Amino acid sequence: MSNGNGSADVPVGTVIMWLGQKGQWPTGWLYCDNSSVSASQYQGLFNVIGTTYGGDSSNFNLPDFRGYFVRGVDDGAKIDPDAADRTLKDGSKPASPDTTPGTYQSDELKSHTHGYQQFQETGQGNVKNDDSDWGNADATSDATGGSETRPMNVAVFFLIKAE
Repeated sequence: MSNGNGSADVPVGTVIMWLGQKGQWPTGWLYCDNSSVSASQYQGLFNVIGTTYGGDSSNFNLPDFRGYFVRGVDDGAKIDPDAADRTLKDGSKPASPDTTPGTYQSDELKSHTHGYQQFQETGQGNVKNDDSDWGNADATSDATGGSETRPMNVAVFFLIKAE
């Protein structure tokens, strides 16, 4: 049976992407913006996420997904090579970071190089008779790109089912 917002059968703690306007959330949903909310008012949600994102038994924090790309937990798939290094928002490490939802990783660019050799004239005059007139030196390409590494993306609001 629906409660008027189409979410009666959606479990508390479910996260959705919202394309509506800011602040016009459906009834029973909260914005994942690190807000502190009352544990007694949102007891069901507190039972699901607890203090994973901060707070205590009186007030707990909602997840903060603003500006983040979300990624499924690795859970033994070995797709996230740094899964064991994931942390909670406060920097602490959970017992099983590769299977704990709500863990974070900072941005990173996979290590790689762009080396090449630059040939330079070492001889005298305009006529080059043999390879001894040429030398080489290691060089590095000029920097290119923007301020982050990212895939193509679209912005959405992340909401969590609170009641």
